[in-house]
Amino acid sequence: MAAKQTLISFIYVLLSLWTFSSTASVSWPSSKKSAYSLVDPVFTGYNAKDYSINLDIIPEYAQLSSANGVDVILLGGSTAEWPSLTSEERLSLLKAWRSAVDNLDHVAVKPQILFHAGDISITKAQVLASQAKEYGADAILIVSPCIMKPKTLDELVQTIKVIAAETSLPAVYYHYPALYNVNFPMDQFLDKAMNEIPTLAGVKFIDSNMKILTNATGIENGTFTLFNNDPLLAGMVAGSKGAISYTTLFPMVKNMHVAYESGDMDTARDIQRRLLEYDEIIGQYGSKSAARNLPLIFKNIDLGPPRPPLLPQTKSEFNEFKQALVNAGFLPRSEL
Repeated sequence: MAAKQTLISFIYVLLSLWTFSSTASVSWPSSKKSAYSLVDPVFTGYNAKDYSINLDIIPEYAQLSSANGVDVILLGGSTAEWPSLTSEERLSLLKAWRSAVDNLDHVAVKPQILFHAGDISITKAQVLASQAKEYGADAILIVSPCIMKPKTLDELVQTIKVIAAETSLPAVYYHYPALYNVNFPMDQFLDKAMNEIPTLAGVKFIDSNMKILTNATGIENGTFTLFNNDPLLAGMVAGSKGAISYTTLFPMVKNMHVAYESGDMDTARDIQRRLLEYDEIIGQYGSKSAARNLPLIFKNIDLGPPRPPLLPQTKSEFNEFKQALVNAGFLPRSEL
């Protein structure tokens, strides 16, 4: 009887350990320089003549991103105009960026690549996810289908689950309700999804709701990785583990995080105000069509025009944009 009871207890312990391991979250990024990551949602370069993708500029772009301290290259998100790209183009961009990152010289820790595999079609997303590792991704990003959308939180979890199941790579959910009109509380999503999606690593949180972000960063003892965009300083306070911004803004973001970590909140707030000023100038002169010219302005990397229906800056808008950056002190006068 005692032996039987001992065997039952042993089986119970094994089951408890299996249950714990099956619901534990995935830690990602795994090889980063600090606990706070700088996440660069890079643009897609196009040739002006026919709007074909320009793979040739990617090595220079990777150098610029790395020089600005980036930890994660976010490839194929909304900034990269993913709905305007074919699946084949998205994979070719991934392959080219993998090669460019692998060939970065004099970089102690090379950026990881977070590849967006989401699509309006679940089937297309599954195919992209299944090929992401082969083409060089370190993790995948998955947006919800945004035309025929999940109507409940459970439907969203199951949708992301069947896409994430196509690969062993860590999976990050892409939460951007203002653009994709799929809006469920991310703390509730993580609470449900962590028991359903073994590879779930976190959330790209493009949302100004700091209450939800604060709650979400506490799920599973804060082990999930959540990245956010503005307000970045508020995100740090809420527990965000990374900043999403434009390539050339990251030195300022890094300085703000250093000030925040050291308790110098006056400096951190001053930098956040400067970042908001920078972003306001970008918005005033074309928003993303202006931001995609920042690599050209700072490093002579011409990404070309965006694909229609998006419009590029006019020549006068470009010149006025550069002047505004100079006037605000973000660009030396020698650049004019």
